[in-house]
Amino acid sequence: MADAYLQRRADAVTTGGSRIRFASAPVPMTAAAAENLAGDLTALQHTGRALEKVSGGIAARM
Repeated sequence: MADAYLQRRADAVTTGGSRIRFASAPVPMTAAAAENLAGDLTALQHTGRALEKVSGGIAARM
């Protein structure tokens, strides 16, 4: 369960976060862990957008 949680977070960061197709992938975890993950992915999306604004979108072009 921990591996799946960490993999989803890593996928959200390394794929730009705007394509959260990973959020709906079936992975065995408790309801509380799924809720925490959803909150984390949302926060990562917001952080990613803020960083893109600061960097001028450099990361998105790489």
